Amino acid sequence: MSKNISVKINTGNKTIETVKLNSANQKVIIKAQPHVNYELVDEATQYAPEMIDTKRVGNDLHIAFEGTDINKESDLVLEGYYEHDNTELVLGMAEDGQYYAYVPQSGVESDAVTLLADQVFAPQALGGNSVTAPFWAFNPSWLWVAAGVAAVGGIIAAASGSHGGGSSNNANNNSNTAKDTTAPAKPTVEAKDNGSVEVTPPADADTKSVEVSYTDEAGTPKTATLTKGNDGNWTSNNPDVALDPATGKATIPADKVQDGSPVKAKATDESGNTGEEGTANAGNNVDHTVPNAPEVTSSTTDGSVTVQVPSNAKTGDMVEVTITPDTVSGNATPITVTLTKQADGSWTSDNESAVPNVKDGENSSIIPEDKVEDLSKVTVVTKDAMGNTSNKVETIAPLDPAKLSVNEEGNVVLTLPKQVNEGDLIYLNAIGGDPTYYYNEAIGIEFYKTATGWSYFSETRRDEDITKVDEYTYILNNLKPTSKISAQHIEKDAVENFPNNADDSSSDNRFGKFYTISDRTKGSVVSYVIVPPDNVPPGKPTVSSNADGSVNITPPTDKDVRTIEVNYIDENGNPRNAVLTRDLPDGNSHYEQWTSNNPDVKVDKNGEATISADKVKDGSEVTAKATDASGNTGEEGTANAGNNVDHTVPNAPEVTSSTTDGSVTVGVPSNAKTGDMVEVTITPDTVSGNATPITVTLTKQADGSWTSDNESAVPNVKAGENSVIIPEDKVEDLSKVTVVTKDSMGNVSNKVETTAPLDPARLSVNEEGKVVLTLPKQVNEGDLIYLNTIGGKYDYNRALDIEFYKTATGWDIDTESREPEKDITKVDEYTYILNNLKPTSKISAQHIEKDAIDNFFNDPNDDESLNNGWNNINTTNDRTKGSVVSYLTVPPDNVPPGKPTISTNADGSVNITPPTDEDVVKIEVNYIDENGNPQNAVLTGDFPDGSEYYGSWTSNNPDVKVDNSYTRATITISADKVKDGSEVTAKATDASGNTGDDSIYETGVQHGSNTLDMGSGNDIVRISNDIIPKASIDGGDGFDTFKFVNLDDKPITTTISMISNFEKIDITGMRYKTVNIQKEDVERNHNAKATVDDSGKSHNNVLIVDGNEGDKVNLSEISKTTSSKVTYEGNTYNVYNTGSNELWVDSDITVA
Repeated sequence: MSKNISVKINTGNKTIETVKLNSANQKVIIKAQPHVNYELVDEATQYAPEMIDTKRVGNDLHIAFEGTDINKESDLVLEGYYEHDNTELVLGMAEDGQYYAYVPQSGVESDAVTLLADQVFAPQALGGNSVTAPFWAFNPSWLWVAAGVAAVGGIIAAASGSHGGGSSNNANNNSNTAKDTTAPAKPTVEAKDNGSVEVTPPADADTKSVEVSYTDEAGTPKTATLTKGNDGNWTSNNPDVALDPATGKATIPADKVQDGSPVKAKATDESGNTGEEGTANAGNNVDHTVPNAPEVTSSTTDGSVTVQVPSNAKTGDMVEVTITPDTVSGNATPITVTLTKQADGSWTSDNESAVPNVKDGENSSIIPEDKVEDLSKVTVVTKDAMGNTSNKVETIAPLDPAKLSVNEEGNVVLTLPKQVNEGDLIYLNAIGGDPTYYYNEAIGIEFYKTATGWSYFSETRRDEDITKVDEYTYILNNLKPTSKISAQHIEKDAVENFPNNADDSSSDNRFGKFYTISDRTKGSVVSYVIVPPDNVPPGKPTVSSNADGSVNITPPTDKDVRTIEVNYIDENGNPRNAVLTRDLPDGNSHYEQWTSNNPDVKVDKNGEATISADKVKDGSEVTAKATDASGNTGEEGTANAGNNVDHTVPNAPEVTSSTTDGSVTVGVPSNAKTGDMVEVTITPDTVSGNATPITVTLTKQADGSWTSDNESAVPNVKAGENSVIIPEDKVEDLSKVTVVTKDSMGNVSNKVETTAPLDPARLSVNEEGKVVLTLPKQVNEGDLIYLNTIGGKYDYNRALDIEFYKTATGWDIDTESREPEKDITKVDEYTYILNNLKPTSKISAQHIEKDAIDNFFNDPNDDESLNNGWNNINTTNDRTKGSVVSYLTVPPDNVPPGKPTISTNADGSVNITPPTDEDVVKIEVNYIDENGNPQNAVLTGDFPDGSEYYGSWTSNNPDVKVDNSYTRATITISADKVKDGSEVTAKATDASGNTGDDSIYETGVQHGSNTLDMGSGNDIVRISNDIIPKASIDGGDGFDTFKFVNLDDKPITTTISMISNFEKIDITGMRYKTVNIQKEDVERNHNAKATVDDSGKSHNNVLIVDGNEGDKVNLSEISKTTSSKVTYEGNTYNVYNTGSNELWVDSDITVA
C-alpha cells in the first residue's frame, strides 16, 4: 500500500496538529503528548490503515506500515509514549465510518499497544468496540480485549479483506442501521461477611463483557475480564476469579483479595458502550482463632469476685459473666452480664450495678460482695464477633467476712456481712492481751443469722459489752488491750464441723476454742484485729459537797478503773490522803469489792466514798483522780467541802457617802459566803416628790462576784472587788441609804446607814483654757450654788458673788456683775463658761441645800480670806449638813491681747484705740515725727479696784495724748507730730505680760490736702476703714497695691471709687470684707504693662483682686460671667472682661 499516511493529534475537542509521513521511506518522529489520541489516515482512502505493526523500544512506540519490517525499521515513532498514563489511543476510522482503536491480533492482553513490554513486537488491527469520536477523553471502560480476535477478523472482513482496499459491500449493511449509544448499567459489587467479593453483571441483554479490577492479598493490582460468548455462557481470563458460566456472577475468594481494598467493575455492551463503575470494599477474612479466656478470682479479704478481661481482645469481643446464686435470696436462677470491648480499650457492662464497667487502661471488674451471694458460682467466657468462644473459667464466691476495725476513738468495731444465709454464725474469740486485765469481754459472743436479721447471744456477758450502732455495726467494749480479737464467719452447713477444733494459739480459758483456719470456699472465714493499747485515761471522779458539810466521791463509769486517790484537809488543817482500791475476783464485776486505806474515808462495794463533815475542813478543796488497769491516770475531780451548819451572824456591810460627788459606796463583807446577800434600801428625799423606799439585793456568787437584782440602781460587784458605787444620779441628795447582810441560814447582820451627800457643782477647764461650771441635776428646788474667788494676779475677779438658784423650772442666775453677758456664757441648761477670771485665782462653787442657807451666810470660817467687799460664804465641806464646795485654780493667762486699732484722720492726725481685751495694761506706740526721727510712747493703764470703768491711761510722751473720757480711751498723735506717709505701729501687753502683734498703719494724708499722690515706684497703701469720701489717692507709676486692713476684725463694706492708677486691690488683711467694683474703677486702675500668667500667656490692662474665703466682690456694669481662669504667681483667678480691660478676682472670693 502507499505510505502516504497522515497522523492527526487530537485533544479533547479538536485536532491540534497534523503530521504527514513522506513517501521517501524516512522515519517520522513525533514527541508524545499526554491526553491526546493519535489518528492514522491513509491519504488515498481517507480511512485508517487496517493493519499496523507496533513495537515498544524503551518508552517509545514504534509503528510500521505495510511493506516495512518493524524489527529492522519503523515508519513512525511516538517518542516518550509510555511516559504518560496509557490513556492515549492509536485509532482510525474504518470503512463503516466509525472509529476504532488498534487492538492486538493475538487477543492477548499483554500485546495491547498500551501494555507492550520493552522490545516486544505485536501486530495490531482496527477492532473492538467503536469509539464515538477520535478526540481524547478519559475512558477507563474501554477494553482492548472486548473485541477479541473475532472482532478483529470481523472488521477486516467488513473492510473487503486486503490492505489498501477500497470500499466494499458489507453483508450486514450496518450503515443503514441506527447506532446503539446506550451504555449498560453498572455491575453489582458486594462484599461478603466472610471476606469474599461477588460481582454480578448488569441485566442489560447486550452486555458483552465486565472488566473487574482489585488488589490481591500481597497488595498487587489485579484484573479479570468476564466475557459473554455467543452461546450466552460467561468465561473469565483470571483463574483466581471463580465464575458461574450461566449467570456471569464472579466471586473473588477472601484469600485472593486484600481486606478492606476497593473492588471495581464496569460493563461494556455489544456496541462498545461502557457503563458506570460498580465498587465496594472487600471485607475482612473470617477469624477462626479461639480468643483468650478471661480470669475470675475470689477475694481473700472480702466477699467480692474479680473478673479479669483478656488482654488480646479485639473491639466488639465480649466477656460473659454468669452468676449462679446460692440459696440466700431463695432464688437460684443464674444471671448473665456481658462486658463488651470498646474502641477506646474500655469494656461496657449491660448490667453495671452487678458487674461494673472496665475503664480504659484497666483490665478487671470487681463484683461487689453485696452483688454476689456467698458460695455462688461465677462462670466467665470470652466470645468474639465471629462466634469463637474461649474455655469457660469459674470460681466460687467467698463468704463475706465479718470485718473488725478500730475507729477514731480507739474502739473495736464489728461490721457484720449482709449477703449471708439464714443459719450462718459469727463467733468472737480473743487471744492474749494485757495481763493486768482479768478477763476479755469479747470471748464467746455469737451472732447468728435469722430470717429477720442478726441476733447475738452470750452466756456470761453484759449488754454494756456490746453497743449496737445499726443493724450490721456493733462496738465491742471492755476488751483487753493488745489482745488479738477474731471474728469467724461459719457457713450454716459447716457449723457442725468447726466447734471445739483447737487452734495452736491458745485462747482465753473457760470457753471452747474455735477452729480459726480460714477456708472460705469450705465454709469458714476469719477476720482479726489487734486491740489498741489503752492510752486513754479514765474519766474524773465526781466530788460533791453536801449541805451538812460532808463530801461524796463517786468513781467514773470506766470499766477498767482500779484505784482512786483522794486528797483533802482535815478539821485541824492537816493534808490527808486516801487510796480506794477495786478488787475483781476472777475478773467478774458482779463480785467486785472496794476498800479504803483510810478509816476516815468510808467506801461501799460500788466505790461510793464519803468523808464526814467532822473529818474535812469547811470550805477546803477535796480532789480525787482515778487510775485504770493500764496505769492511765485521769483528771482530778474537785469540790470545796461545805460548811458545818453555821449560826454565826454575818459581818455587816459598809456604806459611805462620797466626798467628791453625790454618790454612795456600799462595801460588801469580805467573809461572806456564796449565796450571802446584802440588801440596800434607799429612802429618797423630796426631790422626786416620792419618798417610797426601794430595796436592791446583791447576792454573792461562787466566783466572788455579787449580782444585783436591779443593776441600774445598784450595779454588780465584779469578782476581785469589794464594793459598788451607787451613782449620784441614782440616789437623791440627802436620801437615807441603809444596808444589811443576810446569809442562807437566815442570819442577819446589824444595819448600817448613811445620808446621800449633795451633788457638787463641778468646775473644770476646757480645751480653750476656759473655766466650765457644771450644775448638779438631782437637787431640791430652793438649793443654791454660790461662786467665790481667792487670790490671783488681778485686782478684781468677775466670778465673785455669782449665785445660781434652783427653781421649779430649772436654774436661774443672780449676779451683781456689771456685764453678766460677758462674764457668763450659757452652753446648756446645766453648763456655763466663766469669763474674765483672775489667772491663778482659786474659784469655789458652793452647793448649799435650801434648808441650810440661813446657817451658812455671813459666817466667815474659812482661813483663806475671800475677796473683800462682798458677803463671805462658809466653805467648810460638810455635805450631809447641807453644803458641798468644789474648787478650781484658774489657768495662767498665756494668750496675748489683740492689736490696737490705728486710724488716720482727714487732718493728718492718727488715732490709736486699745484692743478690747479686759486685761490690757500697756500699749507701746512707735512712729516717725515731722523731722524724720523715730519716736516712742508707752501708755499705761491704771484700774483701781480692778475695773476699767474707774481706771485711766497715762502716756510717757507729751506728743501722744490720751483722752480717758470714753469707755475705751483714745490715743492721738497730732498731724504736726507725725510725718506724712510714715508708718505708725502699736502693740498691747496684758496684765500677765503677754504682748500681742503690732498694728501697722501708714499715714498718707498731707496737711491741708485730701489728695495723696504716691508718685513713682512700687507702693503699698494700707487703710483700715472706708476712704474719706472727698479723698483721692493716686498710685502713680510702678506696680501699686491698695491694701485694706481691718484692725477691729469686724465686717466692712467699701468702694474703690476714690483711687486710681493701682494695679492690685488686696483685701486679705481684713475679715469678711465686701468691695464694690464698677466698670469705671477697672478703667482707672489696671496695669499698663503686660501681665504674664504662669502658663506664659500675656494679658493687657489687668487689675488683680486678692482675698480669702468669706470675702465678697460686688460687680456693677461688669458681666458676672467668668470668661476664663488663669494662674498667676501660684494663685488661681477668675477673669471678667470689661471692654479692653481684664479684672482678675481671686477664686476664693465670692462674686455677686
